Amino acid sequence: MTFIKGREKMSKWIKKALALLLSIALVLSGIGTSSISVRAEGESVLATETDAPTDEQSTEEVSTEEATTEESAEDPEEENPGGLYREVEGIRVSVNDKNSILPEGAYIKVEKIEDETALQKAQDVAGTTAEGTELIRDAVGVDITFYNSDGVEFEPSDDVEVNIDIKDYRNLEIEDDFTNPSFDVLHIPDEGEPEFIENTTAEDDSISFDSDEFSTYIITVSPLDLFLANNPDILSGYSDYSPYIKSHILTVDNKELLTGDTIEPSQQFKLELTFNMKLNDMSKNIT
Repeated sequence: MTFIKGREKMSKWIKKALALLLSIALVLSGIGTSSISVRAEGESVLATETDAPTDEQSTEEVSTEEATTEESAEDPEEENPGGLYREVEGIRVSVNDKNSILPEGAYIKVEKIEDETALQKAQDVAGTTAEGTELIRDAVGVDITFYNSDGVEFEPSDDVEVNIDIKDYRNLEIEDDFTNPSFDVLHIPDEGEPEFIENTTAEDDSISFDSDEFSTYIITVSPLDLFLANNPDILSGYSDYSPYIKSHILTVDNKELLTGDTIEPSQQFKLELTFNMKLNDMSKNIT
């Protein structure tokens, strides 16, 4: 009987010692968990200990930090310390200070114009054909503003080159009938009349132009070159549309001249000659 009681005391002492050791292990441990089972005289004691980070975990954390650093280095705005690059909803606007006229620390802000609003504004300016068909088929617009390092809005003192890239947003669309559509830039100033301006490069997803005035710019697609159509005095040479002419009307003093009608050559009169042709035929041959 004395032996049994002594064994029971010994068992209780072992349990207390194990509990104390496990408590110390929990306090001194790092991060992460694992389970161990300790058996003392037929009874199970479940304890949890914490392991220090493994070499693999440390490597993963370092790799994550390196990846974050690489991503920061690839930030477009970091690549353009002058702040002359902005991206809004997939539309990228960049400015090249080719004449070195912008003050140090100058930057731009860009706001996207809703597509329906941009299209309506462009169509209001371009107008329609004689049959009432809108000349502008599609449009994307942005509002560009320049600021100096103090956050004060300003206009460049000379031309800067602007590129608007929409390939990550969407392409401008036009009917397949028009094999040679024109991509134009419409400038809508805060004050004054809107105008189509000359571009240096133009595609269905990117366009470049020079300007020293900034507000709303809209990229448009149309069957005709609307810049040349609105500036006929700069055309060189001529376009031969004779194969596409369907009919013509000769008007004298606002009266249509019919076969057999005559006019008095000695008198002054207003003569107007109108040709009728399909718009898609005209778009094939304009220069």
